[in-house]
Amino acid sequence: MTAEPKNGVLMVMYPKLMESVYATIRLLRSYDCKLLVELWYLESEMGVNPLNNSQALQSLVEEYGPISLRGIVDGVVGGFNSKVFALAHSGLDQVLFLDADNAPVKDLTYLFTLPEFVETGAIFWPDFWHPKNTIFNINAESPIWELTVQFLALRKPDHFERLKLLHGDKDLFRLAWLKTKTPFHMITTPAAAAGMVKSKQFCGMTMVQHDPLGQVLFLHHNGKKLIGEGKNNQTRVWTHLQAFVFPEHLGAVNGDADKRYSYMANNYHVRIYGGSAVFPGFSMCYGDNRMKSKHYNLTTWENLPWHDLENRLNDFAKEASTLGLTTH
Repeated sequence: MTAEPKNGVLMVMYPKLMESVYATIRLLRSYDCKLLVELWYLESEMGVNPLNNSQALQSLVEEYGPISLRGIVDGVVGGFNSKVFALAHSGLDQVLFLDADNAPVKDLTYLFTLPEFVETGAIFWPDFWHPKNTIFNINAESPIWELTVQFLALRKPDHFERLKLLHGDKDLFRLAWLKTKTPFHMITTPAAAAGMVKSKQFCGMTMVQHDPLGQVLFLHHNGKKLIGEGKNNQTRVWTHLQAFVFPEHLGAVNGDADKRYSYMANNYHVRIYGGSAVFPGFSMCYGDNRMKSKHYNLTTWENLPWHDLENRLNDFAKEASTLGLTTH
């Protein structure tokens, strides 16, 4: 009899992200997500047992488990490669890697049952950038749409050999799969942006990603941090969602892949621009700032099913701060 795979969420934490770690786990548990959460950390940053130094972490483990703490002792591991180390040494069979500053909008457990994961054991998510619209000087002839690994789904026993090829972040993950001619699923819905509108201008500050069905799955506050570093008392950041629009005949996520890709490559162009006087305190915005492109639509935040997400995250962050975030 084959044993059931051990499924769970993996996060890498460090002291500055403790409010985000707390808020994200509290958010997951509020959806009745029962997945084991592995929290990895550098012992050089957080001590041998960070439970001794953080009431908030103690509360998570005692009240919102199951949670497993995994220390990294290896002195050459740090930064981006701590993510690869954690994935390679995780006790989980099927892993959802989640950056601590990601905010899921639902229980993530169902991802393990989707055909895209069952058939390949690896799901990757796209970045804003592609060969025709890049900030990383990718060759214009490259067929590769750039990858982000703020979130990924992986069946570890099937792909341990790919992990051994990795010594970095982002597209190195997918290149390891391509190098070994291993199949994977790339999410086909381009990332949207959450932000605010002022003076008829849009400032996107959060990357919004989708599941294989094309439904919003999580928000990565990678531009303007919503929580942490004293930011949990700031004014609302999310007032609108700006999303790419396909023509009706290309709208289905399982439609003609080549035609969908071609349409995206020609029309999905995310700009980066300064916040200027319209958005004081925001050094960087992204999206269609003048909101004139027919390829994007704008949805008022209150009309979204998870319109209370920002308030809930900030409430959880304040709760963590009240409990105590002191670390090594």
